Amino acid sequence: MTGRCVDVPIYVEKEAYNMNVMVYDQFYREKIILHNRSSTAMKIQLFFPRDFKPYLEFNPTLGFIQGNGKFEIWAKLKPDRSILQTCSRFLVKQNEEPPKDEYEEFTMRIPVKVTGANQVLPVKFSLLCVFTVNAVTFTPPLVDFGNVFNQQAASCVITLENHSLLPQQYSFVRMPK
Repeated sequence: MTGRCVDVPIYVEKEAYNMNVMVYDQFYREKIILHNRSSTAMKIQLFFPRDFKPYLEFNPTLGFIQGNGKFEIWAKLKPDRSILQTCSRFLVKQNEEPPKDEYEEFTMRIPVKVTGANQVLPVKFSLLCVFTVNAVTFTPPLVDFGNVFNQQAASCVITLENHSLLPQQYSFVRMPK
């Protein structure tokens, strides 16, 4: 008697999809491609933790992959700050220290499972996200030039600090002459 091990028919291109750095309250999309090694079409269904329902959606969550074909699923994620409390068990621990300040970045791994009809083992992959703020602070918070007389110049040093992991653009507009 002989046996042979064959891979499961449905599989995903990557085990982890890195969605990189995300700013709160912005939409992000990622294309996930599933493949079918089998020569027959298979029905698939996608599942993810309910905790992510307000932030994450997949389109479609149910479909058929043609034989020896591929199937595209789009993930759409719009995180806000509440995701840190609602889905805290999915945070990737960097270290055991508490956050240093309100601007600290957080990394989260979202597990996703795809089941195929007549496929005993589910296909598992994850979405990896790093959350950051869209914040720039000014020091000092209030600029006071004091008494400035006609035909006299005054200056003040202003320091801008970017708390985001992403570069930020800034400008000073509608300044008085």
